[in-house]
Amino acid sequence: MVTAKKVHSAMIVDDSDADVYLASHFLKRSGRFEHIWGITAPEDALALFERYDETSVSDERFPPSLILLDINMPRMNGFEFLEALQALNLRNAPAVVIVSSSDHENDRTRAASSPLVKDYLTKPLSRSVASELADRFHDND
Repeated sequence: MVTAKKVHSAMIVDDSDADVYLASHFLKRSGRFEHIWGITAPEDALALFERYDETSVSDERFPPSLILLDINMPRMNGFEFLEALQALNLRNAPAVVIVSSSDHENDRTRAASSPLVKDYLTKPLSRSVASELADRFHDND
């Protein structure tokens, strides 16, 4: 029997409580994500990474191996978050998948220019998409 690969930890960064709830719901329903962080302020998500010490033993929830990131957010948008996260030069930076209501080609092109971004999806997520994400970004163990 083949066991479905799992993602130990994923982080959803979206200013909309409803979108965080919906994405979290589908990740949980897929049964393939063990820990899910839902953060509505990108500054708070970034602060977690800034405080993270890669040399110390961490719990399995952090750092996440996958970030689902919205683009259009107040105060700090998704592109600003990406630039700040990349500037931290994390040894094991998480894969980032943009999940946005924007389907503009210029947003897709800009997202693709970041080495952290592995995919660009339009909202909303679904259970099948959550399973596909787990297939692509599962942890190797």
